Amino acid sequence: MKEIDAPTGYIDTSIALYQSYEATDMNSSIDFLNKVIISEDDFQWLNDIITIAKAYIYNRYNETELENEHINSFLKNQPTLLEPEHLISFGLLHYQETIKNKANFI
Repeated sequence: MKEIDAPTGYIDTSIALYQSYEATDMNSSIDFLNKVIISEDDFQWLNDIITIAKAYIYNRYNETELENEHINSFLKNQPTLLEPEHLISFGLLHYQETIKNKANFI
């Protein structure tokens, strides 16, 4: 099979998210996400997808301090939130809706 010289961050993020959703503990969930490498050629908002996914995982395990830390980091980069179509693709639209009241809309 011919090797493709293209960014893989989108698919790698997608796979890692769904693996993290199926993991049986918080540390394993976070580890899947930490292994994703977003290159310069990838969509840089994928880093924000990973951040909000981590916040969601911390929420699932009632780690409020870590969740808020990641929400704040996410909102620093995405003050008006991410487009819904991106979040739908990664299974995170429902979670972004829960933090919507913290966003800065223009």
